[in-house]
Amino acid sequence: MLRSAIKKLCLLVALSGLLAYISYNEARAGENHDTLTANISAYSGSKPFAGGAADIEAFNRNAAASIRHLLTGIRGIHMRVESNTGVYEGWVEPSLSLTIQTPSARETEQVLSCLAAFARHYSQHQIHVLRPGSAAATPDPGDFDTDFVRFNLPRPLSRLEIEHVIQKSGLPGMTFNASHVEVYYAGAPGDRVAREKFRIESAKAGQEIDRIAGSRSPARHNVQALEIYGRGPGASSYAKISTTNCPGNF
Repeated sequence: MLRSAIKKLCLLVALSGLLAYISYNEARAGENHDTLTANISAYSGSKPFAGGAADIEAFNRNAAASIRHLLTGIRGIHMRVESNTGVYEGWVEPSLSLTIQTPSARETEQVLSCLAAFARHYSQHQIHVLRPGSAAATPDPGDFDTDFVRFNLPRPLSRLEIEHVIQKSGLPGMTFNASHVEVYYAGAPGDRVAREKFRIESAKAGQEIDRIAGSRSPARHNVQALEIYGRGPGASSYAKISTTNCPGNF
């Protein structure tokens, strides 16, 4: 009886150790996942987007479908799509946010390759790629720490209300949907004056949103690593990313 009980105890200990080992390795595997958010808009830098709310939804839906097609064949990735509207320097435009989780650096490179292929095919002015945490923790020398702010809305705001918030705050623009408003610093990384100005203006935006919405809008502030690809001051050229790593094609 005693020998049998000892055997059972040893088996339980072994199983517990195995389960702990599996849980540990699953947790480590989760740590190795890379998450990036790509923000894509119809902003061309030369002419405003022609269309209303239905056209914005159609643009975002078609852009998301094109990117899903390009990403087909990349193993183990998960993508979440948010259809937004962007207001920038008085122009209203479609804005698509893609949050993509990849199992390793290899798949991340494939995702970036597909985003570059999409940008070149559709002559995108820019694509903004954000990663959680500091730029110091990423392997890419072209990114920098940005202040990221999300205001969760107690109720949806109209486009006119968003434009009013922009005017009152001094911010150049915002991205919004029915549930939240987002802003982040996309200026020169080393310009401390411009960065502080952004922080002051985003705080004013939060106050104005609270006033318009009639209740406090919980805000989430954090630091993310931002790299801007495309054309314009401070942007990394799309040529920096090889499109040959993308398994999909048009």
